[in-house]
Amino acid sequence: MKNTLYLIKNNYKEYIKNSIIYGSYLGFIIFSIFMLLVFIMNIENVVSNQSLAPIFFILSLTIGFFIIFFRNINQDIRYNYNILNGISGIYWIMIITFFIPVLSIITPFIFKLFINSTIVTILSMWFLEYLYLKNTANDLNTFNSSKKYKTIYIELNKKINSVDEFLEELDRYCLQFENVEYISLGIPTKLKIDNVLYEADITEYYSIIGTPIIAISLKTL
Repeated sequence: MKNTLYLIKNNYKEYIKNSIIYGSYLGFIIFSIFMLLVFIMNIENVVSNQSLAPIFFILSLTIGFFIIFFRNINQDIRYNYNILNGISGIYWIMIITFFIPVLSIITPFIFKLFINSTIVTILSMWFLEYLYLKNTANDLNTFNSSKKYKTIYIELNKKINSVDEFLEELDRYCLQFENVEYISLGIPTKLKIDNVLYEADITEYYSIIGTPIIAISLKTL
């Protein structure tokens, strides 16, 4: 617990910065889909007459912020705690998706529409991200040295702060291969895997919902 609090304390500025940037992106998507439903159902007068649009916009940004914030924290502490991972994460989703619609029953229709559209949007984004990560994992699992001129991305669970950490992560990935020969060490690193020359480097790309993912890229030369 102390290690977790220490980690959060020392990285809270980064958590907040990423949550504001990527949470705003997610919040804008939530708000846009909600307003699209409002116009499709021809109830835009309800929103405009009661001046609810700014309220829903702020709510969307706030929801996006907290989703990204807790997601980032969960990614950093998941080795010590499994509250939001695996089957536990599925249980949490089931609990939330059960109680929020029940709560929405006693709310006005426009708020019920916002709650339900938000749930559907978030679950859809998670599902799209799952498909995205699954395709990435399939590329890694079907890695074949005969497939030339391609780049494989090895997703990391932490930032790389030194050459030693970089080589340690690279070594861990290369354990699955029989023939690995390092040509040059450093960042980037050149190595041969099953007699095919690769260049390994650190890269960053973004998930479906815009969160940054640190990875090692393996590119054929």
